[in-house]
Amino acid sequence: VAGGLWKNTGIDALISVDAANVAAGIPAIHVFPNPISAAGALIECALAKSDRATIFITDISGNRVVTLLNNQTMPAGLFSARWIPPGHIANGIYYLVIDLQGERKVEKIVVLK
Repeated sequence: VAGGLWKNTGIDALISVDAANVAAGIPAIHVFPNPISAAGALIECALAKSDRATIFITDISGNRVVTLLNNQTMPAGLFSARWIPPGHIANGIYYLVIDLQGERKVEKIVVLK
């Protein structure tokens, strides 16, 4: 997933997000389905305001294993991308992280291919 593959899908489409937090400027991320199979998952990210975003996945030890978006300006709204775990990602627990100029939101994900 590169920055160009993130699609603005409209703020109302986000599944299971606290709208009050997004309105207060707290980013939201959601992964469906979770656990993630070899078929992949939909990653949704909601931003209340335009910001520079980095979105990545770490292993349970905190080592970055995949970067999905690297320090790119994203406008306010809901963005989604389909992520299919690459071959080097083993089954296990990972963390999806969105970093907005130092503020982080983390979601636990499980990969079961």
